[in-house]
Amino acid sequence: MAIVFFVNLPIVWKSVEWWRGSLHPRSVTMTGEMRQVLLFSMMAWIVFFAAVLQHRLRLEWAREAAAREAAARDADPRLFLPGAPEARRA
Repeated sequence: MAIVFFVNLPIVWKSVEWWRGSLHPRSVTMTGEMRQVLLFSMMAWIVFFAAVLQHRLRLEWAREAAAREAAARDADPRLFLPGAPEARRA
């Protein structure tokens, strides 16, 4: 495998010069329509990322609150018995 890569590397390196005009244009311009699509796609990904991040943070906060409640229940289970006064639960 290493021999194949060793032989292939100079071929790939020189192919940029050999086919410069047909495969590798010197400059690429973006039309207005392409730019609009690119910006829209970028904004869509940013909004998606923000929504997923917000959802993940809410899940983490809920998990931490449940862990705190479980720790409090384990510390003094009498406070969480059914029918216990609300003032004692605080």
